[in-house]
Amino acid sequence: MLSATYHSPLVRVPTSAGPGAPRVPWLVSYGVGLWVGLVLLLFLAPCALAAPLVLAWDAAAGATGYIIHYGNASRSYTSTVNVGNTTMPSLSALDPAKVYYIAVTAYDDAGNESTFSNEILYQPAHPMVIWTVNAGGPKYTDGQGIIYRGNTQFSIGYAYTTTAAIAGTTDDGLYQSERFGDFSYGIPVANGDYLVTLKFAEIYWTQSGQRLFNVLLEGVKVISNLDLVAKVGPNAAYDVTLPVHVTDGQLNIKFKSVVDYAKVSAIMVQAATP
Repeated sequence: MLSATYHSPLVRVPTSAGPGAPRVPWLVSYGVGLWVGLVLLLFLAPCALAAPLVLAWDAAAGATGYIIHYGNASRSYTSTVNVGNTTMPSLSALDPAKVYYIAVTAYDDAGNESTFSNEILYQPAHPMVIWTVNAGGPKYTDGQGIIYRGNTQFSIGYAYTTTAAIAGTTDDGLYQSERFGDFSYGIPVANGDYLVTLKFAEIYWTQSGQRLFNVLLEGVKVISNLDLVAKVGPNAAYDVTLPVHVTDGQLNIKFKSVVDYAKVSAIMVQAATP
């Protein structure tokens, strides 16, 4: 039988966290986001809302066909499309006012069907947005209507939250949580060029020099010795957008501690415009 395993993240965020609260390692999750079997990708970002959505995945051994499952809530699929044995189909007539959660299954001649692939979130109103995460917190919709999925596809790291107001943004909730430690993200994407926006706020320390860290994209150091307090002060939003080229089907983002712990509040990956 064909198989594709989905690993859900296991993260516990301290409910009593706030300014000055101790950060204790509550739960570490290993291997989240390592999909076994089918790996579903948003292959091309459509240029207009009316353009079909193109999907892609590698062929599964023994599969004779594939079924696309989609709906407007995570893991709750209300529509299916049997696309036969193609591995690069398209979906059309999607409502631009809605969001879509999409997964795929494979089947064989005997009628056996795999479990679901990884799930992707497609937001027609923001067609260039490939992937998002609210790194240490729950699902969040920002002021532009972009949905950030909660805690997903990370390897190791710890979660921490605060209730402090965040300067420089109207999306306080996106910066009031963080993933910290030495951790990474492995994001399934089609090969190509992307823009990665890393969202930060120093929600624990108050003095310059108390936290320094590096960030690597695809193994290349792109941020060195970042000191958020020195940049913008404590409890203030700081975004960095960086270009990256992917050649192996997975966008790798690594956070490396220098002083104290590395951290990130949220991440957005967008297709680079041609």
